[in-house]
Amino acid sequence: MAKEPMRVLVTGAAGQIGYALVPMIARGVMLGADQPVILHMLDIPPAAEALNGVKMELVDAAFPLLKGVVATTDVVEACTGVNVAVMVGGFPRKEGMERKDVMSKNVSIYKSQASALEAHAAPNCKVLVVANPANTNALILKEFAPSIPEKNVTCLTRLDHNRALGQISERLNVQVSDVKNVIIWGLMVNSSQLSNSVVLQSLKRESSPVLSRLLALLVTTFVIGFLEHLRVHLFPWVCTLMVHTVFLLDSFIHSQ
Repeated sequence: MAKEPMRVLVTGAAGQIGYALVPMIARGVMLGADQPVILHMLDIPPAAEALNGVKMELVDAAFPLLKGVVATTDVVEACTGVNVAVMVGGFPRKEGMERKDVMSKNVSIYKSQASALEAHAAPNCKVLVVANPANTNALILKEFAPSIPEKNVTCLTRLDHNRALGQISERLNVQVSDVKNVIIWGLMVNSSQLSNSVVLQSLKRESSPVLSRLLALLVTTFVIGFLEHLRVHLFPWVCTLMVHTVFLLDSFIHSQ
């Protein structure tokens, strides 16, 4: 028996990440090869023409699982009846900006979208926040959408977590699989998460003064790494974010 379509909202759908993400959802990469979807795509009015172009491409691709496309700049229309919300849209962080600068601009965006989800989304809607600062944006969304269960709201700080794993393993010349219990948290005005609580399985040792110095270095690495990505890459982290988004949502949705 065929499954009922799930309505999936992608905000910022005309942007680089959204544009790369929506065909993967339509193809079944995120929710499974047997799960039909109706895509709800939201973007700001200046991006309306580009958003309509994305819709035209989806229609042309004739994805068997894609049962409908809503492309809109109206937040209420976009949020109505959605089962999954992928919050990609947000004010972009640009070179020279700190996280606190981005956060202040994103408050009104996430307050509006959270209120629309609260009033119009499906009761058990699951929400993944991608736009940075993802943890703070997720908190804002949760505050203004209190009826959505807290366990149904998550954010894509896995990218920062995995970057910490990669930096630790590279600098200590160990395998990523040997680095355990790395925790990231918090928001610093100098633009980075903090990392701590490291166990190196192969060496059987807890955090040491050497690791403490390494962790302090990681904070600088995170900031410099971000600025270097902005300088070198035309589309910073699009591929990485897209892959992390799809697989995090897959595990998030199917684990509950």
